[in-house]
Amino acid sequence: MADAAGSATAVSLTALAESLDVRALSLYNHVASLEDLQHGMAVAGVRLLLDELRVAAVGLVARPSLEAMAHAYGHFAHNHPGIYPLTVRAPEPDDAELGMLAQELV
Repeated sequence: MADAAGSATAVSLTALAESLDVRALSLYNHVASLEDLQHGMAVAGVRLLLDELRVAAVGLVARPSLEAMAHAYGHFAHNHPGIYPLTVRAPEPDDAELGMLAQELV
């Protein structure tokens, strides 16, 4: 949904509920707030980016590996315009999950 809109900030709980054909209040059984939803999108985005980078580098070493990962990174940014910006933000100091994923990404 964020990619289709071109921005994660375009995703609201109301819009998400409408796209899922549920009541907005029902979403609060799964997410605490819009900030929580955006955090979940960031975590999912970084995991997806890591997966794509790993797949690109399989069986390659040195320069070909770096070139393949650079291509995959650019491909990810192009194909996920709504999620990509969430993957490049520095995690909050108390966000262990996103912090660990960010370390893997580096």
